[in-house]
Amino acid sequence: MRALSRRHADQPFTLHLAGARYAGGNANWRSRIWFPVSYLVIEALHTYARFFGDDILIEHSAGSGRRVTLTVLADDLARRLVSIVLDEENGRRPVS
Repeated sequence: MRALSRRHADQPFTLHLAGARYAGGNANWRSRIWFPVSYLVIEALHTYARFFGDDILIEHSAGSGRRVTLTVLADDLARRLVSIVLDEENGRRPVS
């Protein structure tokens, strides 16, 4: 999940603070913040799933036509998030 809008690719976010200028473009959207933001989204999906049950179906992945419950969506996102830091069969991690 993006933690910084795609729009910042052409219009970098700029912050002026205490006489200094800080800027970040879209190339940095996978910075330290994306993992906790993804976790918060997954937790929110689980909360909504407990409230709504299986009454809400969401297309997953976009354009696939495959509709799943909020629980299935949250669980799949959690699995994919964790998979990037777990060792693969060859002992290597996709991201380290």
